[in-house]
Amino acid sequence: MSDSRTPQLLHLRPPVPVVLSDGMSEAERFQNSTLRPILKFQNDLLVAVFRQYIRQHKNVFASLSRAKKEAYIDHALRQDIPFRNGLIGTIVGHFTTEEYGRYLEQENELRRRIVDLLARRLKDQILNTGY
Repeated sequence: MSDSRTPQLLHLRPPVPVVLSDGMSEAERFQNSTLRPILKFQNDLLVAVFRQYIRQHKNVFASLSRAKKEAYIDHALRQDIPFRNGLIGTIVGHFTTEEYGRYLEQENELRRRIVDLLARRLKDQILNTGY
């Protein structure tokens, strides 16, 4: 199924080098062709949302060691359910109707992949910018 916003959504996504092979699972194929471009497109917003999260939680993040900052990011994404769901919604909101249908077929696996990609992206962006 296609909807009227599909071309605009697909046009917004930045190019991401994607290697698709016959041996890939559907979840891995979806991750590489859909999730990675959306996360790249939403990068600045995702970082801003996480920085606001840090401020709302007493800004202790800046005083932590690198290892503890990584653990803080993991904990925020895996244990703070409302925060995690908000970030996932930021990604899912950029799905086409067809992609959303595919997402629903494997929701648990794809949510896990989104959280893993978010954790990696936030660690790279936040920890490498000296925050």
